Amino acid sequence: MTARVYEAMFDQAGRALAAGHAVIIDAVSARPEQRASIADLARRHGVPFTGLWLDANPGALMRRVSERRRNASDANVAVVEQQLHYELGDIDWVRIDSSGDKARTLELAEAALQ
Repeated sequence: MTARVYEAMFDQAGRALAAGHAVIIDAVSARPEQRASIADLARRHGVPFTGLWLDANPGALMRRVSERRRNASDANVAVVEQQLHYELGDIDWVRIDSSGDKARTLELAEAALQ
Protein backbone atom coordinates (compact mmCIF):
# COMPACT_ATOMS: atom_id res chain seq x y z
CA MET A 1 0.00 0.00 0.00
CA THR A 2 2.85 2.39 0.83
CA ALA A 3 4.35 1.92 -2.63
CA ARG A 4 0.99 2.71 -4.25
CA VAL A 5 0.53 5.84 -2.16
CA TYR A 6 4.00 7.13 -3.03
CA GLU A 7 3.46 6.28 -6.71
CA ALA A 8 0.21 8.27 -6.72
CA MET A 9 1.89 11.19 -4.91
CA PHE A 10 4.77 11.26 -7.38
CA ASP A 11 2.39 11.07 -10.32
CA GLN A 12 0.32 14.00 -9.06
CA ALA A 13 3.40 15.99 -8.11
CA GLY A 14 4.98 15.35 -11.52
CA ARG A 15 1.87 16.58 -13.31
CA ALA A 16 1.76 19.70 -11.14
CA LEU A 17 5.46 20.41 -11.75
CA ALA A 18 5.04 19.90 -15.49
CA ALA A 19 2.23 22.48 -15.40
CA GLY A 20 4.56 25.00 -13.71
CA HIS A 21 3.23 24.74 -10.16
CA ALA A 22 5.17 24.48 -6.91
CA VAL A 23 4.73 21.22 -5.03
CA ILE A 24 4.89 20.16 -1.41
CA ILE A 25 5.04 16.43 -0.75
CA ASP A 26 4.01 15.78 2.84
CA ALA A 27 4.86 12.21 3.75
CA VAL A 28 6.86 10.25 6.32
CA SER A 29 9.60 9.48 3.77
CA ALA A 30 11.30 7.18 6.26
CA ARG A 31 13.25 5.23 3.65
CA PRO A 32 16.30 6.78 2.01
CA GLU A 33 15.04 5.70 -1.43
CA GLN A 34 11.75 7.55 -0.82
CA ARG A 35 13.63 10.75 -0.02
CA ALA A 36 15.92 10.25 -3.01
CA SER A 37 12.93 9.73 -5.31
CA ILE A 38 11.38 13.01 -4.19
CA ALA A 39 14.61 14.91 -4.85
CA ASP A 40 14.99 13.11 -8.19
CA LEU A 41 11.47 14.12 -9.22
CA ALA A 42 12.39 17.78 -8.75
CA ARG A 43 15.66 17.31 -10.69
CA ARG A 44 13.84 15.65 -13.60
CA HIS A 45 11.54 18.66 -13.81
CA GLY A 46 14.42 21.12 -13.50
CA VAL A 47 13.12 22.76 -10.34
CA PRO A 48 14.94 23.54 -7.10
CA PHE A 49 14.37 21.18 -4.20
CA THR A 50 14.76 21.58 -0.46
CA GLY A 51 13.86 18.63 1.72
CA LEU A 52 12.68 19.50 5.21
CA TRP A 53 12.87 16.78 7.86
CA LEU A 54 10.74 17.55 10.90
CA ASP A 55 12.02 16.11 14.16
CA ALA A 56 10.19 16.24 17.48
CA ASN A 57 10.71 14.61 20.82
CA PRO A 58 8.73 11.38 21.33
CA GLY A 59 6.52 12.89 24.03
CA ALA A 60 5.40 15.70 21.74
CA LEU A 61 4.68 13.27 18.91
CA MET A 62 2.58 10.99 21.07
CA ARG A 63 0.69 13.87 22.65
CA ARG A 64 -0.12 15.31 19.23
CA VAL A 65 -1.52 12.12 17.76
CA SER A 66 -3.50 11.30 20.87
CA GLU A 67 -5.13 14.76 20.77
CA ARG A 68 -6.16 14.53 17.09
CA ARG A 69 -9.81 14.63 16.25
CA ARG A 70 -11.29 14.19 12.75
CA ASN A 71 -7.85 13.94 11.16
CA ALA A 72 -7.10 12.32 7.82
CA SER A 73 -3.96 10.66 9.18
CA ASP A 74 -4.15 7.06 10.33
CA ALA A 75 -1.35 7.64 12.85
CA ASN A 76 -1.97 6.89 16.50
CA VAL A 77 0.33 6.33 19.48
CA ALA A 78 1.11 2.77 18.34
CA VAL A 79 2.12 4.06 14.89
CA VAL A 80 4.36 6.72 16.46
CA GLU A 81 6.03 4.09 18.66
CA GLN A 82 6.66 1.98 15.56
CA GLN A 83 8.04 4.96 13.62
CA LEU A 84 10.46 5.79 16.42
CA HIS A 85 12.23 2.50 15.69
CA TYR A 86 12.55 2.95 11.92
CA GLU A 87 16.04 2.67 10.47
CA LEU A 88 16.11 6.01 8.64
CA GLY A 89 19.59 5.92 7.12
CA ASP A 90 21.37 9.17 6.36
CA ILE A 91 19.12 12.20 6.23
CA ASP A 92 20.58 14.96 4.09
CA TRP A 93 17.49 17.16 4.29
CA VAL A 94 17.35 20.27 6.46
CA ARG A 95 16.44 19.09 9.95
CA ILE A 96 13.93 21.19 11.85
CA ASP A 97 13.00 20.74 15.49
CA SER A 98 9.22 20.78 15.43
CA SER A 99 8.80 20.02 19.13
CA GLY A 100 7.54 23.55 19.72
CA ASP A 101 4.38 25.20 18.51
CA LYS A 102 3.27 25.43 14.89
CA ALA A 103 4.33 29.07 14.56
CA ARG A 104 7.92 28.26 15.56
CA THR A 105 8.06 25.29 13.20
CA LEU A 106 6.79 27.45 10.35
CA GLU A 107 9.38 30.13 11.19
CA LEU A 108 12.19 27.55 11.05
CA ALA A 109 10.88 26.07 7.79
CA GLU A 110 10.61 29.48 6.14
CA ALA A 111 14.16 30.31 7.23
CA ALA A 112 15.40 27.03 5.71
CA LEU A 113 13.71 27.86 2.41
CA GLN A 114 15.21 31.34 2.10
